[in-house]
Amino acid sequence: MTNYQKIEEILNVKNGYITSKDVRLNKIPSSLFTKYKRDNDLVKIYRGFYSKKDWLIDDYLVFQYIYPNLIFSLRSALFIHKLITLDKLSSILYGLEVTSIKGSTISSFKFFKEVTFHVIQSKEAYELGIMEVNSPFNNKIKVYDKEKTICDLIKFKSQIELTLYLEVLFKYFNSKDKDITKLINYSKLMNIEDKVKRVIDSFNLN
Repeated sequence: MTNYQKIEEILNVKNGYITSKDVRLNKIPSSLFTKYKRDNDLVKIYRGFYSKKDWLIDDYLVFQYIYPNLIFSLRSALFIHKLITLDKLSSILYGLEVTSIKGSTISSFKFFKEVTFHVIQSKEAYELGIMEVNSPFNNKIKVYDKEKTICDLIKFKSQIELTLYLEVLFKYFNSKDKDITKLINYSKLMNIEDKVKRVIDSFNLN
């Protein structure tokens, strides 16, 4: 396989984008990649991140490329897990919602207009429930799983619209793939076990 063919393969596998890291890992000479970019009109989305001209920009993917330690959480996670839909969550209205561990250095979110930023104190709590899923554009991103997101929803109830809060809980607790055991285990680690158990009791699941 030629280096040009390697680049084409990466672009096909990744739905139309390629990074400098991909180029290095596949031992493609940087000079050749520069020529490919010029000859094929690749678009520079961000430093080290390029795409085909017709690539639909995936804000979730680009955001996490720029800020790899920020995990999609709460409203963004609810949307990714399909616990809320576009009629309840608009990226124009809410923007992106993410969580970081204390000490992470973020200079600014200048490439994104609206970002809700949460900080977790402990590494254990930060890493709890992180999983990799497909974004709405079918690209791999990191997000908190449903149970961690439900725990966050309950923990930050005062910051959530009441109608949204109730609709999400109803949808989750009536879903076939809910994991109540995991939910309770997470709540213990997050020191909100009593709050979560009261919610579970209200749905008559014990």
